[in-house]
Amino acid sequence: MVEGILKPLRNGRAVSYRPPAWDKRGRAGAIEVAAGLDLVIVEGVGASRTEVMPWIDRALWVQSDLEEAERRGIARNGGTEEASDFWREWGAQESDFLQQQRPWERATVIVNGTPTEPYDQSTEIILAPA
Repeated sequence: MVEGILKPLRNGRAVSYRPPAWDKRGRAGAIEVAAGLDLVIVEGVGASRTEVMPWIDRALWVQSDLEEAERRGIARNGGTEEASDFWREWGAQESDFLQQQRPWERATVIVNGTPTEPYDQSTEIILAPA
């Protein structure tokens, strides 16, 4: 991510990057980002890992209940048995990653992805003490 996306963007260049895992999974296309943008959002649990922090301005962490996150992920990926198998394999790797990296500790903002407190449905915002 640093060499293929973040460094080129910081240097004012456009990006056309194809992650190596896409070849393994038979995924077509590439990540395309125009040069000169004021805002680029990098999504994913590894987006604020330690080694990328010098290349990003802010980190946001979405904390969700693990069971609900799994349910949403499987549904998002088609709800198939293959999606379930992939999610569980990926989840085991993610667990190890989270234990080592603890990306929420570098977050500028933490969002509750599965709130249990009542909240304003029109704004979907709960403000809580730090």
